[in-house]
Amino acid sequence: MLFTRGHSLATLTTTLTLPLYAASGVGFPYCITVRSYSDSAAAARAGVTVTIAASVATRAIARRRVVVAVSSSSSTVTAASPASSRRVVVPRARVARALRRVVARVVDRVVARVVARVVDMRRARAIRRTVSRAMSTTRSSPRCARVAPKRAVGARRRAARAAARARGASPWTVVVDRASSRFGSDLLVERVSRDCPNAAFAGALVLTREGAPDAVLSERRDAASEGSSAVGAGGVFDAFATLPATLEGDARRGKKTIGILGLGAGTCAEIMAKRHDDVTMIGWELDPAIVELARRHFAVGDLEREGRLAVVAGDAFEGCARSEIEFDGLIVDCFDENSVVVACLRDKATWAALAARLKPGGRVVANVSTGRGKGAKLDDAIACAQALADATSDEVTIWRAGACSIWNELILSGPEVNWRRVAHEYGDFASLTKDWFYFKKPPDAASGAPWLAKTLGVDIDGA
Repeated sequence: MLFTRGHSLATLTTTLTLPLYAASGVGFPYCITVRSYSDSAAAARAGVTVTIAASVATRAIARRRVVVAVSSSSSTVTAASPASSRRVVVPRARVARALRRVVARVVDRVVARVVARVVDMRRARAIRRTVSRAMSTTRSSPRCARVAPKRAVGARRRAARAAARARGASPWTVVVDRASSRFGSDLLVERVSRDCPNAAFAGALVLTREGAPDAVLSERRDAASEGSSAVGAGGVFDAFATLPATLEGDARRGKKTIGILGLGAGTCAEIMAKRHDDVTMIGWELDPAIVELARRHFAVGDLEREGRLAVVAGDAFEGCARSEIEFDGLIVDCFDENSVVVACLRDKATWAALAARLKPGGRVVANVSTGRGKGAKLDDAIACAQALADATSDEVTIWRAGACSIWNELILSGPEVNWRRVAHEYGDFASLTKDWFYFKKPPDAASGAPWLAKTLGVDIDGA
């Protein structure tokens, strides 16, 4: 029952139950209040028996219930607590005042919490409406996140995610910069939230196209994430970084020059520079807008100033074929605006032109990922792999997609690699050497026949 001002003890029911919440191991302040009245001289004037019992839970935070039993037939007061039980005598008026204070405190706290919750909810709704109205004007500003009041950060993020869901974008990203592109939809530089369900990109800065938000063109992690030694944390770019250790002959000796066809925002170049001090790189990128975003937000500008990377805006295949440089290795990571492998990689002549720019013992590694699930086109990846083999030494090594959380099909030219030696040189990333599979063209395979598809047991165009 509710114990309000003006009630006498004679009107109380037999049992009064008060729900209390306290941390485990902490004393009951209300028990102490009642127990403090121990005036035995007033026993004759007291006509009430009060029993206080508390159940103690073993959890860190537990619900406690204090039961107060009132009887008018006794002249003593008994108090029982979890820690002790003793007999005290309390005047009736003091017991009444103590109980009023107990109930008043509980009611005041509950009401205060309810009122505070309602006020917070109204304030959050007001902030959300304000942020939603401002989204259209502040969405492209890189400083909009810094000028928001600290108290409104949570509400602003929720509002941004709701707005992103409404327009079909990811609710876990904030657009930092954007640029128009002549080769497809607008380019977006986005910061991924640290609480993003996809842990592979949580906290990263990513480059995507607005028309294909699920295809990450490049990525970069801040200093807090760079220390991670998890294999595959850098995605396919970690696998690319094994290339210098796979080289043979002349390409293996001295400083190495690596060509990157499809530089993007320079993720591959950044990881390569960190893993290999003896490597310099030349990167081709078709879209000048990507190059500008890469210099502003990614590592390309730093690598250029350090002399580790030279950037060329233009067609990578034509530029590499016309180059007078002999490369120790080439990395091919080229896709169209829909993140589909460019058609020329199915052509033997494309790979032959690239192989002509390699030193003896040099290799080409390429990303020919064609997606996963029902939309995957495995036949394209196999066709690219066979074209590379036919243009070089009739052999190819293929990465098993999904290994080390790298969901890409990779192909590597040249003879079989001594992976034990590569694992020794590559140190903490040695596990990236365990999922490559070597294939060689059968001696009896007819010219132009899909021998790789038959070897893999895959039916391509009736093969």
